[in-house]
Amino acid sequence: MVVFTGVVIAQRWFPIVPGEWTSYAVHYGVCVGIGGAATALEIMYLYWDCLRSSRLMTEIAGHPHLADPRSCDETCLGMVRASLEMTDCRRPFRGIDPMTERRKWVLILLAITYKLKISVTRFVARIILRRLVGRLAGRSLIEVVAIPIYTLWNSLVCLWMMRQARVRALGPHLVESALEALCPDGVDAMPLEQQSACLMAMRKVALQTGAFHPNVRLLLQRYLEQTSYPVETLLQHHETLDAAVMAATPGQRRVILEFFALGAALEGAITRRNRRYLKALQRSAGEPPADDRLDAYLRFVLDGDSVTEVYPPPNTLGSAHSTGC
Repeated sequence: MVVFTGVVIAQRWFPIVPGEWTSYAVHYGVCVGIGGAATALEIMYLYWDCLRSSRLMTEIAGHPHLADPRSCDETCLGMVRASLEMTDCRRPFRGIDPMTERRKWVLILLAITYKLKISVTRFVARIILRRLVGRLAGRSLIEVVAIPIYTLWNSLVCLWMMRQARVRALGPHLVESALEALCPDGVDAMPLEQQSACLMAMRKVALQTGAFHPNVRLLLQRYLEQTSYPVETLLQHHETLDAAVMAATPGQRRVILEFFALGAALEGAITRRNRRYLKALQRSAGEPPADDRLDAYLRFVLDGDSVTEVYPPPNTLGSAHSTGC
């Protein structure tokens, strides 16, 4: 409404005779000035509100680092990144570089496209409106179209921010309960080849995203804390995840695929890349399609389903899991 009001106010300086460049400058200067100031204040408020809500979520989740702000960890930083629409960390972690399978120029192009989402939508809406209404669509009417566009995008962005903030605030609890279910005897109870394969499954999630989601990074950190093998040994034991799955026993293979599904779900959304890769992995390993595993873990992350409903204890799974964790 403020932008629309600015356009109406600036209409008095719109030149009657073409060629009056001073009037053009005053007209568009008022439009851009009022619109830019209103947009800046709106964005500042939205970011402030998301940061405040994220901190409240973290307090409710009982995050231990809130007692000492100087001891901020990846979960806290991830909350800030989600609230400010910043990308997740792309720096290597424990010998794993998330940018190995992604091209930087593609990520930059995607980031630019995302930032221009409102401008592009507004431009397309203007074209459609002009074709539908024709010359009757005056400047003020066209600017009115921007109001629902801004409202729609702000609502979607805030919804995504709050969803990500909730997922990240619950990250430590989700990771601990999932690890306890998948590895009740501890990670070090698994043989070397299975530990390596499970690590590569989590690594694959980060490679597909091109960044370390704080929950995936925390999962990797907790996993590596429970193993006695150096991370270099685990990463070099198998050349690829496909080869690791093919060499595993049926019971080990199930646990490996569960780690991949868990890592993908901990990001708060399942991508088509995740689904395609899991299906290809199951097909090459001779496993029956189990795309519902991704959705089951996503319900565990988003809806609070019990992890025992997603992955029952080993004694209820029969002999197929006797070689698991």
